[in-house]
Amino acid sequence: MTATMPVIQTKPFKILAFGFINLNTIDGSAFFMAALAAMLGGRPGVNVDLLSRWRITKTHVVDELHTLENVKIIDPFESQFEGPYEVSLSGNSLDRKQSARLLQFLDDKFEYDAIIIRDNETAARFLKLCPKSAGKTHVYVTRFAFTDRDVPSEERHWVKILSEAGAQFIAQTPEMRDQILSKCTELDSEDIFILKPFVPDPYSAFEDYKQPERPHRLVYTGKFFPDWIPEKILSGFNTARLQTPDLELVVAGDAFRDDPENPNFVRETKWLLNNSQNVSWVGGVTRVISRELISNSDVGIGWRSPSLDASTEFSTKILEYGALGKPSIVNPSPVNVAILGEDYPLYASTMTEFINLLRNLPSMRTEVERAAKRCYEVASERSYSKVSEELFNRLDPVDQYDDDLLILRHSTDLLGQVEGTSLLSRTISVTIRSGRVMIRLAGESDSDSPLLRDVFAEIEGNAKAEEWFQKIATNPHTVVGSHSVVELERVNRELTEKQQSLRIERKQHLKKIENLTLRLKQRDDRIKNLERYVEKLQIRLDRIRKPLDRMGLSKVARVGKKARRLLK
Repeated sequence: MTATMPVIQTKPFKILAFGFINLNTIDGSAFFMAALAAMLGGRPGVNVDLLSRWRITKTHVVDELHTLENVKIIDPFESQFEGPYEVSLSGNSLDRKQSARLLQFLDDKFEYDAIIIRDNETAARFLKLCPKSAGKTHVYVTRFAFTDRDVPSEERHWVKILSEAGAQFIAQTPEMRDQILSKCTELDSEDIFILKPFVPDPYSAFEDYKQPERPHRLVYTGKFFPDWIPEKILSGFNTARLQTPDLELVVAGDAFRDDPENPNFVRETKWLLNNSQNVSWVGGVTRVISRELISNSDVGIGWRSPSLDASTEFSTKILEYGALGKPSIVNPSPVNVAILGEDYPLYASTMTEFINLLRNLPSMRTEVERAAKRCYEVASERSYSKVSEELFNRLDPVDQYDDDLLILRHSTDLLGQVEGTSLLSRTISVTIRSGRVMIRLAGESDSDSPLLRDVFAEIEGNAKAEEWFQKIATNPHTVVGSHSVVELERVNRELTEKQQSLRIERKQHLKKIENLTLRLKQRDDRIKNLERYVEKLQIRLDRIRKPLDRMGLSKVARVGKKARRLLK
């Protein structure tokens, strides 16, 4: 009797993501949501829908998502929503009630496997409308970030409602989890998943990033909010240049927020950006351009107001700089010290320490390289590939599947290899889901199975099969329950060639960005020289005008007539 050939099917794992933030604004919250969609959408067999709260008018934050076929940005003001959802849209943004309604509409229509919401109240309103979705709803808890500030009672109320509904929770750091637990006693630590801040995988090994002999090129990419102290960063830079004149600073960003305590904050910051020597302000740019600017620098600036030292969040900026082999100047906050270490050499607590650090930076080659390596290591531990695997173990746990499934991870290339082998005649089904290949075997699924050994020997060769089984035998973490979980090597010849091609393209882009930055700097220098020239002319004109004003026009006229007579 001929064995039935199973169908190899791809079962998409569908995720809906939403944050009560503005994706048009260049800031950490917007980049978090875009990066979350990119990280999740980078796994095979995963589809991500990102619902925007605001009408999309700028694409700096979401540009890279358009290159991912399985990631869709839903602009509620450009999409059609039909049915009994009572959502009336006007203006350019959603309120929380409207957001919850649209989340309900989308889940009813597309039946997502997981829903991630960054906002306590919106999530609570959504689950009130759609209680059946509680088990698959994961809430990134907000408003609990600071240990020295009171958490609003309404936020504790929303978390309690979510807990009672059966939602799952996400926090960025263990410190934030502890803060939530201290304020919401109805929760246990197992209820809160630690989602590390994450960045794209580093392009290369740290040794491939050339470290500067004389570090002097600084970069700041981010927003201009009072607690981010951009005016102090620029003033400190200008002061440090008096002693170290070759310091350079490239600044990217266009998001400003007024300071209630200083009505001139935005005006002063913009003046400093436009009038400080050796400062090139390029405005708002895409993440791709931002990374190129970072690549062309020596040291990033992540220094902030001491009022943020009590935050339980770790800045993603440090990771972005670190993934590109660049260190950051940061505050020695408890979270930073816990992650970077007490001996990290680029801490600055005060304005004086910040200025002194900039002044001495060119002579700190060894310290800068040591800091760069530390930041690179921290970023590597929080790369898309590593964090996404941890997150998917929460979104789509392995132990929910039947015992006769062999689950292979990191196997983007396996489907093509399986199709041409006799594996098809020996299995019941092969399913691609959430970045995993799940093979339901006709025989036993443990690592000693001759059938299983033959299957992998046929796909990769006997030597590779032996290597895999040796790994299973020596690594207890490759066994989850009664499932054999085989970690496949991700890098194959095609991927290696593609990476080499991307490195070449990246070098070409780096050169273009370097030329563009130089041209911008030259343009800024010309503009500043013209402004100084006009200012000098204005001073000379004022010197001429003042005595004339004192003499009066009639006297000037008489002097003029007398002068003409003398000339004759």
